[in-house]
Amino acid sequence: MVGGIPVSAAMPSNVEDDIESARTVAAAATPKDAFLILSASGTNPFALAIATAVKAARSKVIGMANNAETPLLDLADIPICLATGPEIIAGSTQLGAGTAQKAALNIMSSRMSVQLGHVYKGRMVSLIVDNEKLVIRATQIVAEISDVPQSVAAEALTMAEGRVKLAILLTSGADLSAANALLTKHAGRLGPGLSTIKS
Repeated sequence: MVGGIPVSAAMPSNVEDDIESARTVAAAATPKDAFLILSASGTNPFALAIATAVKAARSKVIGMANNAETPLLDLADIPICLATGPEIIAGSTQLGAGTAQKAALNIMSSRMSVQLGHVYKGRMVSLIVDNEKLVIRATQIVAEISDVPQSVAAEALTMAEGRVKLAILLTSGADLSAANALLTKHAGRLGPGLSTIKS
């Protein structure tokens, strides 16, 4: 984020022109990296400086802007134009542009979660169970996917130290060692591991 993650309610705007800071952010870019760079106008100096620097490092650039034919979209390997038109309140990009970008990011992150194997049968199975609410949610997910009572799901989650995928494999018949081996073999994907147990 321009200027770093804010730690107070103050949101300085002059950092958008800090090209040197952008180059520092981009300094560690490699050809294996992809950068998703956002700018409502598509002309933000900070965003353009990062895009230029990481392209020089042969990283991929996904550019998202709310105006067509802008410098950021021209630089991007994958340009995404969310043409929201003029804002209802002139001078603000936190309404139409910001809302459109948030919706697009939600769609992208959801699809990435599915493709990376974090979702199984419409349920998030890569939960990090670190509070009481998530313990309850994780127990329900394990019980529903494995078709076991919640008490059995809770016991499996305890054995799995809160790892939902592992708990599901345990309730499906694998022991702890075999369940870990299946997740390792299938790059953390639950579906192939379950198929192996049931075949």
